[in-house]
Amino acid sequence: MDRLFQDALGVLQCCVFFAAAATGGSLFEYLVHRMMHRSPFMAAAHRRHHERNATGGVLHEFLEHCRGVPVALALGALVVAFVSIASGVAFFLGATAYGAWSAYAHELQHTNPKQCFWLRMPIHYVHHNHGMWHHNFGVGTDLWDRVFGTYRRVEWLGEQERAMPDRGALDLRWI
Repeated sequence: MDRLFQDALGVLQCCVFFAAAATGGSLFEYLVHRMMHRSPFMAAAHRRHHERNATGGVLHEFLEHCRGVPVALALGALVVAFVSIASGVAFFLGATAYGAWSAYAHELQHTNPKQCFWLRMPIHYVHHNHGMWHHNFGVGTDLWDRVFGTYRRVEWLGEQERAMPDRGALDLRWI
C-alpha cells in the first residue's frame, strides 16, 4: 500500500509540474508579446507581423514559439535536480504542450477566428484587427490580459467576420 501511495503521489507531482509549465508558458507568451510592443529592439520586427497580419502555418508558429524552450529546459533542469527526473520531464512536456497549443491558437486566430471556441472573443484576432497595440496580448488564453488589466472586450463579429467561410477548427494551414 505504501508503494501505491508513493506512485500516486509521483503521478500527481508530475501533473502539477506539467500544469505549472503550461501556465508558466502562457505567462511567458503574454509577457514576451507585451515586450514586443514596448521594446525598441523587438517592436520593429513585431510591427512587420502586424503589417502583414499573416502567419506561416502551425508548424512555423510552433518553431517560433520554441525560442522560449531554452528557458523551459533550464527550469526543467532545476526541477530534475531538486525533485525528480519524471517531474522534470513533465515540466518540459507541459511547456512544449503549451507551445503547440499557442501555435495552433495563433494560426487559428489569424485564419479562422470564428472557431476559437474556448475564448469569449478571439483575443489575438481582435489585437490585430482592432489596432490594439496596448491591449489583448494573449494568444492561447486571455487569462493574463484579465489579470494585468490589458483585456479590452469589443464587438468583434462584424460584417467582414460574418462573411468568412464556415470552416472547422482544424481547417487551417499546418505546414
